Amino acid sequence: MQNNVFGLNRRRALIASGAAACATLLPAAAHASHHFEAAAGRNNPKIALTDFYVFKAAEGDRTVFLLDVNFAPKAGEDLLDRGAVYNIHCATSDDLKSGMTWTFAYDGPELTCHQLDEANGALGAKGRKLGAVAEGKPTELPDGIRAWVGRVKDPFFGNSPALGAFRAQLAQGKYDPSVWEKASGKNIFLGRTCGVLVLEIPNKMLGRQISAFTTVAVNQAGQWNQVQYMAKSLMSHVMLFEDEALKTAFDASRPDTQTQFINFFSARIARSAHFAKSRPDPFAYGDETAKRLLPDVVPYTVGSEAAYTAERFNGRKLSDDAMSTTLSLLIGTPIDQHLKDLHNYTDKFPYVIPA
Repeated sequence: MQNNVFGLNRRRALIASGAAACATLLPAAAHASHHFEAAAGRNNPKIALTDFYVFKAAEGDRTVFLLDVNFAPKAGEDLLDRGAVYNIHCATSDDLKSGMTWTFAYDGPELTCHQLDEANGALGAKGRKLGAVAEGKPTELPDGIRAWVGRVKDPFFGNSPALGAFRAQLAQGKYDPSVWEKASGKNIFLGRTCGVLVLEIPNKMLGRQISAFTTVAVNQAGQWNQVQYMAKSLMSHVMLFEDEALKTAFDASRPDTQTQFINFFSARIARSAHFAKSRPDPFAYGDETAKRLLPDVVPYTVGSEAAYTAERFNGRKLSDDAMSTTLSLLIGTPIDQHLKDLHNYTDKFPYVIPA
């Protein structure tokens, strides 16, 4: 993609968002993938990152990092891609450089966890080996780190019929708030399974304030390429006009390069807030919200209760209604999916329900 793609002024970006929305805003059920990933994740579910959670552990002096991967795990197959490195980045400084990264990758027949002593390291870098992690078994690693990897009931929830109607409305240039109550609530993720990587980290390793994000890098013909990025919920899908080139570029980005996407986020938000008639100045709201969302990281005050809402980003609990939060930010007014949370999670390590 040429660099001038990201130099669009706001008016051109707004026009682009409208055209793309009209062309591609289809009911969510029409998508065969999990969280509507870019092509790399759809073509190879094992590298797809679908959700990321950061919250206080059951033992209050520890923090949980929980990453959902692989929206279509198959019996008898590896959960992860053997040519990939899965990274949980944890920055402890404002410039997002200091901190650490925990990586998962196969080392021969074993899936191993490593620790890199920087938050935004080179592609493919793993750091020092902490130990092997067997699927479905709690693993104690050095420095008091606890890990778990396995196949689980998908903890995410989203109102499929209402989301389809909502998306169709925006494509037509309108928004009816009653769409969420009128639609018959059905969780599109009901009965789905996914993979999960869970880490419990002692708070003494983290400091007071952290910013977390996740990536996947794949070795392609001897060269490492980043092919997936995940932090806040549904950012790429909701904010980037469902444009494959933009989503692929976002998946290859890091927090320090994401300013190039601000115009696209702002335009999509401004357009949606205009149709919802939620803000007196949709452009100003679009700019303000885009700058809240980017760089795309999950901030968290260590030891506090996590809360992922439109008003406040402080980690993310498994019970947080992330889809409602993201859609509320998109249109500038609160959204309630009117959907029952099936509670496919627990309050004890590893916090998910094996499938």
